[in-house]
Amino acid sequence: MQSICKKIVAAFIFYLFTFHFATAQKISKLNFLSEYTVPHNLQFKGTTVGGLSGIDYDAKNNLYYIISDDRSAINAARYYTAKIFFSNNKIDSVVFVDV
Repeated sequence: MQSICKKIVAAFIFYLFTFHFATAQKISKLNFLSEYTVPHNLQFKGTTVGGLSGIDYDAKNNLYYIISDDRSAINAARYYTAKIFFSNNKIDSVVFVDV
């Protein structure tokens, strides 16, 4: 039984490296589009928005995940989901959706 489990795990790892990682697109450079300043002490769902340091995009849901790094000095550790709207390759508005 252990031998079968090891073979299944090995096959799965082989699959990941062969097919999943091989299809990832390489990003050769980043271009700065614009910046957006969140209003000081902006309140959202009982938290103070601030210390925003990391952002990632979820294309499937058209949402951005933004992490706050205020080290729980103001509120508990958290991340926000937001929609970011662009106009002429510049950020037009940021709408926080959840925390």
